[in-house]
Amino acid sequence: MKKTILILITILIIAAAVFVYLKQTGRWPLPGQPGQNNPGEQDGSSNGLATYKNAQYNFEISYPPHFPENDGGSTNYNVGEFLVGPGTNVVTISLPKDSYPGTNFYDAFLTISVSSPGVTEATCRQAQREGDTQILNLTNTDIVNNVKFYQGSTGGAAAGTLSKDRIYHASIVDRCYEVSLNLFEGNIGNYPAGSVKQFDENDAYSKLETIFRTFKINIPSVSETKQNELTPEQFVRNYLDAYANIAQKKNFAEVKSYLTADALSFMQEEGVPLETNYTKFDSYQFLKVQDLGNHFTAQAKLYNNGLAIKNTDGSDIIEIDIIRQGANYKAETWYFTP
Repeated sequence: MKKTILILITILIIAAAVFVYLKQTGRWPLPGQPGQNNPGEQDGSSNGLATYKNAQYNFEISYPPHFPENDGGSTNYNVGEFLVGPGTNVVTISLPKDSYPGTNFYDAFLTISVSSPGVTEATCRQAQREGDTQILNLTNTDIVNNVKFYQGSTGGAAAGTLSKDRIYHASIVDRCYEVSLNLFEGNIGNYPAGSVKQFDENDAYSKLETIFRTFKINIPSVSETKQNELTPEQFVRNYLDAYANIAQKKNFAEVKSYLTADALSFMQEEGVPLETNYTKFDSYQFLKVQDLGNHFTAQAKLYNNGLAIKNTDGSDIIEIDIIRQGANYKAETWYFTP
């Protein structure tokens, strides 16, 4: 009898130890089991992946179900976000803590952040570490599920800890969406010789990149933006956001939806379709809108590859005529190049 009791006690101790290990490494609940670390069961899953969905910002992302996920930023490192201006960390997905045993690996995680409204594409193409005055220009581009991202990298070191960050920004309507891939490791030179190995950074980044490639966002159509609730200023910003990089996006139908019927008729009658008669610019600076009674005139500066587009008189202020049609605003100006 005593032998049986000892066996049962031993089994319970082993089971408890396994449970604690699985919890600490982010492997509990197991795939398919209910629990807070398996949002795929609540939010939908595909190919054995858990899927996080955010209704407020209209995006989703999938990841292995044993990878820890938490709302907000990293729970281990105060990374914040790299947005220029106010923003918020929405969700973080991390690699399990024991991903690289016997190495200088500390942590690796992906964080999605979103800016406050009113951010231009030009601002979204920049990054800034919280508390730092230095601006990083994101010069490389990448396309993920039809979303164009501007990409750059940065890093830092403090108290023997090295951080390496890959930053991706996408300008969606009037917000900047950020996906950051972050690695933290110990300085290998601070360890006794032969005590640990350098972990495989490329492998860690590959796992985070695989998660990043599942990122999808539902970009609202013009009709969904409820133009009747917009100000003339916001209409102009939305119009220029849609128009910028039109040659690459080829979103001619979207840009036309901002134009008056007279402007569209003129294109057809004069044989100057938007598809071949557009102004090439990749960013802009909004200046002001004037109410002239029967219509509005907006002023802005347009830039292409960092250079301002100029009028024939040498000035760089572009005017856009806007009228109100019912509850909506429409633009009469679509060709800005002299």
